[in-house]
Amino acid sequence: MPKTTAIIFDWAGTTVDFGSLAPVRALQKLFAGRGLAVTEDEVRRDMGIHKKDHIRALLRMKAGTQCKDVASEAAVEELFADFIPMQMECLAACSTVIPGVVQTVEKLRALGIRIGSTTGYTRPMLEVLLAQAAKEGPGCVTLPRYV
Repeated sequence: MPKTTAIIFDWAGTTVDFGSLAPVRALQKLFAGRGLAVTEDEVRRDMGIHKKDHIRALLRMKAGTQCKDVASEAAVEELFADFIPMQMECLAACSTVIPGVVQTVEKLRALGIRIGSTTGYTRPMLEVLLAQAAKEGPGCVTLPRYV
């Protein structure tokens, strides 16, 4: 069996924000602001796809159709533009380091395993996560930091 030499962690829901609440809450807030309630289950159905596509999927679901042209691209762009600051706000509120992550990373590094990270978040969003992780204490500087 080959020896593990590196591990790549995703940020959202793996190292921070247990349950990936930040995008769920931001999308719920976005749609509520337009008079459309979306449940956590509805939001989670398409979790992991690009947020513009996620917004489109939620619009199709709320329209009760699988038609691709439920909303204009201009409407999707407007919703996405409104989503970004809501996401940033939710990231700051939800993105504490998941218990055990720091210790796990330290143990892996002690074994000589290289650590990397990836994220679907933009660089400014990642900066929010890094700032939150730094608040967790000095051990958090060992968290994966590269995209």
